[in-house]
Amino acid sequence: MFWRKKKTEGTLFSFDSSCKREYARVSPLPEMPAAAALGKQKTSLVDISAGGMACRCADAAPGQVKPFKLRLSGEQLLISGRAEVIRVSDRGVCHCRFLKLNDEMTEAIHRYVLAVQKLELQKKNTPQ
Repeated sequence: MFWRKKKTEGTLFSFDSSCKREYARVSPLPEMPAAAALGKQKTSLVDISAGGMACRCADAAPGQVKPFKLRLSGEQLLISGRAEVIRVSDRGVCHCRFLKLNDEMTEAIHRYVLAVQKLELQKKNTPQ
């Protein structure tokens, strides 16, 4: 005799969509540096995604829109545009959202993020 399991209605898993990020983000590695400028000030990146970046910036305030430039390791394209400052932490980290990047620039950032993720995995899986 075959037993049939009773089907249960509902989902197998769920997630809180308010916590879901739209883009993966990474911190630049020494092997894959990234140069950045926000406004007229050169700055160091804390992390980057196709949606925005976090960097050290002393003169930014939430709500400001500033020009930015990025030079990512492995990419020929200079990424530039405007970014809106979302918040500035008490440690001086400025969190920005990119405004109206074109597809070519967005794809360049995606390639960089993927390359950093691959390198991190290789380093993690390499015996020391």
